[in-house]
Amino acid sequence: MKKSKFSVMYLIMLLIVCVWASTGSAIAADVSDPAMEIIEVGKDGPQRGEMEAKEKIDYYYRGYVDKKTGSKSYQIYTITNSPEEMNWDKAQFTINGKLTKIPVSRGESKRLCKDNNCSYKEDTVVTFDRKTLDHWTNSNTLIQVRYTSSKKFSYCDILINPKELSYFLGRMDNGK
Repeated sequence: MKKSKFSVMYLIMLLIVCVWASTGSAIAADVSDPAMEIIEVGKDGPQRGEMEAKEKIDYYYRGYVDKKTGSKSYQIYTITNSPEEMNWDKAQFTINGKLTKIPVSRGESKRLCKDNNCSYKEDTVVTFDRKTLDHWTNSNTLIQVRYTSSKKFSYCDILINPKELSYFLGRMDNGK
C-alpha cells in the first residue's frame, strides 16, 4: 500500500516538473503580487529566426510594466551566434513603405571556443513603441527586422509572427 502512495506522489511530482519544463523560458509575474513594483512579461522561450550563412539567431519578446505608473516597455531580446563578433547596433524595418532604423542595446558578448572552432555569442535588446507593434499585429505576413552593424558589412534578419506578437501584447495588457 505504501508503494502505491509513493508511486502516485512520484507521478504527480513528475507531472508538475514536466509541465513546468514544457513552458520554456517564459517570464511572467502576477500583477497582484505586492512585492513586485515592476512586472516582467515574456514570450514562451526563444523563437527560431533566420540568418545568412552559418550564423544562428534566437529571439523572444520581453516587456516590463511599472505597477505605480502603468508605463510599459516592449522589447525583442535577441541572441546571435556568429563566426566573428558582429557588434549589432541598428535594427531596421519598414512601416507603410518607410524605412525605420532604431538603436540596438548591446548586452553580453562572449567568445566561445571548442576544438579551435570559435564563435561569438551576442545578446542584444531592441525597444519598440506600442504603435509599431500594433501595426505589425494587423499584418497577414511575417515582419522582417534586420539587424545591422556599423563595424561590419553584414546583417541578420528575424521574422516576427504577427499572431505570436499579438499573444505577447495581450499578456502585456493583462500584466502577466
